[in-house]
Amino acid sequence: MTIEIEVEFPVVTRAFSRGGGSKLVMGTVDLTARIPELEEAAVPVAARVHSGVIDDEFRIDGTGQFYWQLGRLPADEATFRARFGDWRFDQPGLLRMRHVAKFFGRAEREALKELFSKPDIAKPRRIADRRRGSYDQALVDAQIAERIEVLQRYALMEGYLFLRSQEPLMRVSILGHIYFQHGDPWQTLAPYQCFSLRELPEAVDLARRIQGKTPAAQPAVEILDEEHLSPSYLHERVALVNRYVLDLLQQYIARSSVDEVGRYLSRLADERELLGAVTAAADHLRNGSSFNESCLEAAERVLGLGRGSAIAEAIDDAQNARTVIEFLREAWDERPVSLQVGSPGRCHGSRIA
Repeated sequence: MTIEIEVEFPVVTRAFSRGGGSKLVMGTVDLTARIPELEEAAVPVAARVHSGVIDDEFRIDGTGQFYWQLGRLPADEATFRARFGDWRFDQPGLLRMRHVAKFFGRAEREALKELFSKPDIAKPRRIADRRRGSYDQALVDAQIAERIEVLQRYALMEGYLFLRSQEPLMRVSILGHIYFQHGDPWQTLAPYQCFSLRELPEAVDLARRIQGKTPAAQPAVEILDEEHLSPSYLHERVALVNRYVLDLLQQYIARSSVDEVGRYLSRLADERELLGAVTAAADHLRNGSSFNESCLEAAERVLGLGRGSAIAEAIDDAQNARTVIEFLREAWDERPVSLQVGSPGRCHGSRIA
């Protein structure tokens, strides 16, 4: 069964002047979308996360698809109105600057920032009220097509709006704060941001190491369907070391003087074979792929680097990075041993031979 929802959402396009110039403008578009209405009994609650005043609920269907509860349908009107900025929930009418930045070149990014900083941003005119031919209709059409695709991720259950989502993860900040944030696939995260809800004790352990004390503020995790939540994301965390260490190298070089950079690059050249393996693994993950044996082997070599290596120097220079690496190395060394190598992807509880 499906139900219709009305969505007013913002678009950004180029408006043309009679003199041949152009500027970026914002307007709203109205769209009717049909989304599935699901029975709660067929999509039971898998877990809830209580953090501060906000409770997050995740449900899971028979195929293993997670659904994240966003809130109730509008009570006094039938339309999800346009919203702007960094709202917590991905409501159908929400627009963040990063949603549209990809449609514009580097030269227009500053104009885009100015557009989003205007005090009257919440009151844009309807784009259809502009004179036909006075704006770039192709840009509007592209954003409408993308929004239609995004709306396919929504569902309704008993008057609540849900969003199809990835498995929920706990995260630790580089300063040692534990938090929960729905959203990105694990491949886009840093190693310290990738813990299953069933790994809250491990997240607390890392946060304690970084802070030097047990963190006072911790989310409360209520697990109702343990079977459908991953027991561990250890292999994913270790695979993410490849992306993490490349970021640390870039940051270290950026902080160095010209003379220091030359000497450091010379030392780094001695580790070119490992650096090549790490780069290949990082590229594999950036493409949205699951980890494979090569990713884990490259990361394991980084975890075992002595303090005298050039790569280790960049790790030691970054705030709390050595703590993160040591935490991962200990967990990796203590993982259960298996004589069989699983297929790439989930291989919890086994060592890569």
